[in-house]
Amino acid sequence: MYMRIPTAFSMIVLGGLLGACGGGNSEIRLTPATMDTYLNSNAVYIRAGGEIVHVPYICFADICDRDTQSRVVTSYTAEDLEFLGIHQPPEDEVLRRNGFNMAPWAKEEPDYRFFGFGAWGKFVAFDIGIANVFPEDRDPYQYTEATLGGVGNRTNPSPAGGASWSGVMLGMDYADSHAQQFVQSDARVMVDFEQSEVDVAFTGIIRIDGTSIYPDITWTALPMRDGRFASPSIDGRFFGGKHQEVGGVFDRDNILGAFGAARD
Repeated sequence: MYMRIPTAFSMIVLGGLLGACGGGNSEIRLTPATMDTYLNSNAVYIRAGGEIVHVPYICFADICDRDTQSRVVTSYTAEDLEFLGIHQPPEDEVLRRNGFNMAPWAKEEPDYRFFGFGAWGKFVAFDIGIANVFPEDRDPYQYTEATLGGVGNRTNPSPAGGASWSGVMLGMDYADSHAQQFVQSDARVMVDFEQSEVDVAFTGIIRIDGTSIYPDITWTALPMRDGRFASPSIDGRFFGGKHQEVGGVFDRDNILGAFGAARD
């Protein structure tokens, strides 16, 4: 069953996330039906005793595969991006930052409990969450992952629309397996059109509750091809018919998460 987080709790926990509205022109807006690109971060499993295990995903267009602890390949598609269908709280419950709506959300079933934070623009949406799983045939376990979906554009942007995108990052600090912490920051993407390279910066990283400042996380000179930029620690795409938005998933410096940004 899906649970809406009370408005008062949202304002207390996410009070530091408020920002200005923004956005771009639209052709095909993001809905579960129009989503054609899906990304999944690594999954960080917490085993009994606090051992941290990374399970990578490999994504192709709108499908992602992972090799689970049981060595069974599980596939996820755009249709499985559940938060797109439930991240539509009343207008007075939505918080905004750099053109993106944001909200906490939760899901609970008899053997599964999930809590996370999500953000969505006009062409891309993403979330970060932590799940507690209680299987019948083995010990309980916990995992964290980030997901992203959008209306993809598999071409590089042109200089005509500007060279920078601004938005938000949502992540999880998993350095302490016994006390994982949600974090957030500004996100900025810059494109060097002459070199076909992308710089990404997450600045002002703090915990969701406003405490604990983290060092900035940056990538420079990421090669850009067919609307994608990537390295072993980040995977990004451009979204919207005019590359109005950009987003991706990452896992670096003990922080795992996702980000989205709108063209300035």
